[in-house]
Amino acid sequence: MGAMIFMPMQYAQHDTALKDSFILTTNKGDVKFQFCPRVQSDERHGVWDEVQSRGREPFANFMETSARKFTISITYICDGGQWSNKTIATQLQNLRGYYLMDSTASAPQLVAKVQMLGIGGGSPMTCRFIATNVKYSDTLVGNGNDAFPLRTDVTLSLALWTRGGGVSGSGGDVVNIDKLLGSVGKDWY
Repeated sequence: MGAMIFMPMQYAQHDTALKDSFILTTNKGDVKFQFCPRVQSDERHGVWDEVQSRGREPFANFMETSARKFTISITYICDGGQWSNKTIATQLQNLRGYYLMDSTASAPQLVAKVQMLGIGGGSPMTCRFIATNVKYSDTLVGNGNDAFPLRTDVTLSLALWTRGGGVSGSGGDVVNIDKLLGSVGKDWY
């Protein structure tokens, strides 16, 4: 079998600017993106205590709210150039390595910083990882020990994580972790 020939991709300036505006930093370092990540979902919900009333709408009392949660989709394609199997593997280790802590680790190591284009007013937020799912294509590129999936898709679930200060500092700190933002602006809610 002959040698594999790779064709490094050319990126439009607009695409490069978009991907560079999306920032994700974990305890393992900055995650690099080949393409701009896609925000697949953005959710927040409340918990209500409902009391039934005969023949009427129930009375509802607002009890609490959930953290704002995001699902982000990231794609890598092994092109043999800048995006080699080694480069992609390093990004995957940064993402999955978030969950690995040694006996001397502390909560600040679990703080990830995210800045997403058009969400949150363009300012960074502190968050925590909920889940990291990696799917590989069936097609392998390379030879022998260098074989790697042609395409890798990552689905990352994140939740906003602050010290509980509420919007613009209203309320007190609930969690005292140095790296967490005390509060976030209204754009994050």
